[in-house]
Amino acid sequence: IALQVLMWSLVVSVVVVVLYKALPSSAQILERFAATKVATLDTRDFVWHKFWQYFLDKPIVGHGIVYSLGSYLFFPHSTYFYYLLTMGIPGCLAYLILIASVLWKGFRSERLAPPEGKLFEIAVVLNAILITFIVDSIKIEYLRYPNYQLFVWLLFSLIVIVHGLLVKKKAMA
Repeated sequence: IALQVLMWSLVVSVVVVVLYKALPSSAQILERFAATKVATLDTRDFVWHKFWQYFLDKPIVGHGIVYSLGSYLFFPHSTYFYYLLTMGIPGCLAYLILIASVLWKGFRSERLAPPEGKLFEIAVVLNAILITFIVDSIKIEYLRYPNYQLFVWLLFSLIVIVHGLLVKKKAMA
């Protein structure tokens, strides 16, 4: 029954994400991609340089959740930079430890699951999504988009749930 609940949770999650992407707001994202200049680093080069300078002012405690460059509020276009800026080195390290923990559970799930089972397939897919998220977070911070935040925490939760199911299944065997 737990496997069926997990499968349905995953199916519903995928449907929600697909429907969300199909809404009119996704046209704005496509327009932004079309406007990005491939030959340059666009705004990231400027913003990362400024934010690095800003980060060096308070590397231990960070600047809190409100940060600006002059009179403008900017997003650093990097989840890791965001945590460095807002929570300093300790906060960013805590986030990296969380990510490493979830990633470890994901890879451990692949080793615990029998290769012919559904949980193995689910673990592989979830790990692929997680790795994509980790790499993508270098250039995009997910916190700007509330719906994306929910997806990320749902992903983390599903990975931990699959790991828990496999550990329990192995203990029963």
